[in-house]
Amino acid sequence: MPLIFKIIGGLTLLAFLISFFFFDIRFAYLEQFLTDNSVTSASFFIALMFFATVVAPFTVLPLVPVMAPLFGPFLTALYAIVGWWLGSMVAFLIARYGGKPILLRFVSLEKIAQYEEQVPPHLTFWSLVLLRMVVPVDILSYVVGFLSTITLFPYALATLIGIIPFAFLFSYGGVVFLQTDYREFIVLGGIALLLFFSVLFFLRQHKKPTKLGIDDLADEDD
Repeated sequence: MPLIFKIIGGLTLLAFLISFFFFDIRFAYLEQFLTDNSVTSASFFIALMFFATVVAPFTVLPLVPVMAPLFGPFLTALYAIVGWWLGSMVAFLIARYGGKPILLRFVSLEKIAQYEEQVPPHLTFWSLVLLRMVVPVDILSYVVGFLSTITLFPYALATLIGIIPFAFLFSYGGVVFLQTDYREFIVLGGIALLLFFSVLFFLRQHKKPTKLGIDDLADEDD
C-alpha cells in the first residue's frame, strides 16, 4: 500500500484522537449515540477492523482503547476480534488461492520477504498462536497463506486464540486510562509488554532459518 495512504490514514486517526481531548467532545453524548444506533455502530466498527486487515492502508489498533469507554471494554474487544478474525480469513484465502496477480494487489513482495524466516512451510498450530501476538494481523495472514501449508481450520482457530489477549488488554487499558486509574493502567501495560517480549524472545530462540517460496514468486516477476 503506498506510503501516502498510510500517512493520510494516520493523520485522520490522529485528528480523531485529538478531537476527544482538545475539542471537549462529550463521552455521554457519544455513548448515547452508540446506544441509540448500537447495531449500526457495532457493524461499522467491525467493518473498519475487517477492512484494515484485508486492505491494510493504516493501522486501526489505536481505535480499540479509544472506543472501549463508549462500547464498553468487553464489547469493544469482542467487536475488534470479530473484525480482525474475519479479515484474517479473507487475507489467508486470497494468499492461498488468489494467485500472484491478486495477492500483490493487497501486499507487496517486500512485506512478505520481511517475515519469510518466521513462517516455515510446516507452521505448527501453537507457533501461529504466538506469532499472532507479535506480528500485525494483516501482513501475517497473507504471509501464512502464501508460505505455509497449514490448513484453514487450524489456521482459523490459532488466529482466534492469538488475537484475543491483546484485544482485551488494549480495550480494558483504554477504559482505565480514561478513568485516570493510572496504577491499573501501568499494571495492564506491564502485562502487555511482558507478554509481548516473552513471546518474541521464545520465537527468536526457536526460529529456524529457512528459504521459502518467496523466491518462486519473485522469479515470476522476471
